Amino acid sequence: MVSVPKVVPGSQVYWHCDVIHSVESKHGGASDSSVLYIPAAPLTSTNAEYLKRQRERFEAGRPAPDFPGGEGESRFVGRASKADVHAGDRSQGLRALGYERFVPAPNETPGGKQVIEEANRILGL
Repeated sequence: MVSVPKVVPGSQVYWHCDVIHSVESKHGGASDSSVLYIPAAPLTSTNAEYLKRQRERFEAGRPAPDFPGGEGESRFVGRASKADVHAGDRSQGLRALGYERFVPAPNETPGGKQVIEEANRILGL
């Protein structure tokens, strides 16, 4: 493994989740550090099932299914909700959170349409 160079407040480090990586065994800072996970995933039945569980966790203020445990933000007053999705292109944000139907592109293949229908069914949309 190659270590990340020294970082300072405001630094950003990007890596691909499929690359071998680890995190510090002891956090020596004075405040929280964070990791932001931004997945890019194809639409499959398995990923739609995950999105459904993730949506349920989001609504409860709990960590995502692949980071189980803890109460997360469940006791926070005013935590983010479906109503907070950015208004610029609200449908994309709602779709990313599993709240709005996936829509086939005009030139979608029959197989692609089938996958989209299945994902919408899994999500209850």
